[in-house]
Amino acid sequence: WGTAIYLAATIVCALATSGPTLIVARLVQALGGCCGTVVARVIVRDRFGQAEQVVLLSWISSGMALSPVVAPVIGSLIDVAFGWRWVFVTLALVAGGVLLALCTVVPETRPAAFETRPVDVRDAAAGVPAGTPAPGFLSMYLELLRDRRFLRYAFIITGIYGTYFPFVVESSMVLQRTMGLSQTQYAMGFALTILGYL
Repeated sequence: WGTAIYLAATIVCALATSGPTLIVARLVQALGGCCGTVVARVIVRDRFGQAEQVVLLSWISSGMALSPVVAPVIGSLIDVAFGWRWVFVTLALVAGGVLLALCTVVPETRPAAFETRPVDVRDAAAGVPAGTPAPGFLSMYLELLRDRRFLRYAFIITGIYGTYFPFVVESSMVLQRTMGLSQTQYAMGFALTILGYL
């Protein structure tokens, strides 16, 4: 459903005739697109053991970090050659292919016993028997907020993204408007910076 929302919003972006329409469609596009990054992690958790999860999640994270390197360069080339609407047409074609693959190739990965808590090493150590009903969302969040190990990693990631996203938002204004870089030059500079993050 997230990919379908992304696809629909991308088509609206390609057809937008006003700034406000484009802004709202981009917001909806982002909401649909973020589902993929979340669900990919859930699929890994559902299908693979702990050792395999570490490897696969690091590949997913590397791919997510690499996409902002590749995408602006390709997008700027499409924009220069065909115009900005064709960037969204290209994204819609890619999203359509992904949606088709999701509907025909990727199986449901949710465990059959979804209503029960999965077996976890920490649960076993704490004496929680397998098959115990899974806690509700609120109690799960409260449990995470009390977990110092989780909080350490969460604060590290927050610090990284706290510097990363302001750069993403402001860099085009500084590098293109203030320093006069072309679209392609900006994309190359942006890609170089993101490689440092990667």
